[in-house]
This record gives sequence, C-alpha cells and structure tokens, in this order.
Amino acid sequence: MIRRNVLSKSHRSWLLNAFLLLKLVMFIAVPAYADNNEPHQALVQSGLVLFQRGDYVSALQRFEAALPNIPTDPFLNAYVGFSYAKLARYADAAKSYERALALRPSYLNAQINLCTVYAKLNELGKALLACEKAAEMDRQSALTLNDLGLIQFQLGRFPEAKRSFERVIAMDPALAVAHHNLAETYASLQQMSKAVESELRAIKAQRKLCRSVAESGPVL
Repeated sequence: MIRRNVLSKSHRSWLLNAFLLLKLVMFIAVPAYADNNEPHQALVQSGLVLFQRGDYVSALQRFEAALPNIPTDPFLNAYVGFSYAKLARYADAAKSYERALALRPSYLNAQINLCTVYAKLNELGKALLACEKAAEMDRQSALTLNDLGLIQFQLGRFPEAKRSFERVIAMDPALAVAHHNLAETYASLQQMSKAVESELRAIKAQRKLCRSVAESGPVL
C-alpha cells in the first residue's frame, strides 16, 4: 500500500535524516607502525581498541594524547574525527577530517564523513562540495552518490537530485532507498505519476530484500 501523502514533511524528514544524517562511515584504515613500543603508538592502538568497543570518550582521550607526537598522521587525525562524530561533536569532527584530508587528499572515508558532518551542522554548501568530491573519488559507490543526491534535494536542486538518484538506481536497481528518494524528488517536481511509480518500485525492492533475508535464515 502506497503512503498517501508523498509530499508530507514527515516523508521529507525521513528522506533527509534516516539515510544521510544518521550515516557515518566508520571504516578504520589502521596504519602500520614500524615500532609499536613507542608510547604514542601504544596510545593509538589502545584508542582503536576502545573505539571498536564503543567507548568513544576514552578512545578520543587516547588519540588526542598521541596527536602532538604525530600531528601529520592523516589516519590519527581521522580517528579523532571519527570519535568526535560518534560523540555528536560535529564541528570538531569537521576540523579533524579537514586536517586528515589536507595531509592525505585521497582519504575517501574522511571525505565521505566530512560531507555527513557538514550536513549535520546544516552547512549545506560545504556538505555539497564535500559530497561532490567524494562521489568523484568513488565513482562506483551507489551510496556515496545517493548522499550527493540527498544534499542536492535539501538545497532544492531537484533536477540535479533526480539525475543523481537515477544514476544510483542504474548502478544498484535493488536499492530501495534510492527508488524512494527518486519518488520524493519527482513529487517535488510535481511529477506525481512518476513519483507513485518510483514509490511502488521502492516498496517492491524493500519487500524483495525482506524475503531474501527471511529465506537466508539466521546467521550462526
């Protein structure tokens, strides 16, 4: 059954928050240290363990204690950013990601997260630039392109958002959220029949995913 009001504020809130603003990419690229006996290297390693356990406050303390000894390490600067982001300190996270990217411009996960934290801060112009760069860096990622479409949508750039979501679906036709996002974009463009069609595809893709999960059984 299709949700009745495609243009509702609740739909827009779900669109913009559930699939971008709650998404933080926490892929930890652990640097290889030549000598793990150095005190600051031990701090980094213990910080990683704490981070993976979900103790972000203690992890941040370890990372920041190590940072003065290796301030030009892009990974450590990113770890600080990851921790700040987990603690909802998004302005501090953005600064850390910016430092990490200045040291290592190809650091994709920091670039993606920079887009996310700027969106959290409602700095949409900066979020757009960060997402555009992330999408350029990772042209094969449907999710990164989906994030770009969400920022374009929030900025009211609906034709651009439509093109982004269409590209996402071309890359991954089974991605239900992309069909839903495209439906919302069509609705904003007052193309209601296309909005309904896309919403139906979103529901179909979601049901297919649920059946697939149910049929696979529990993971032992």
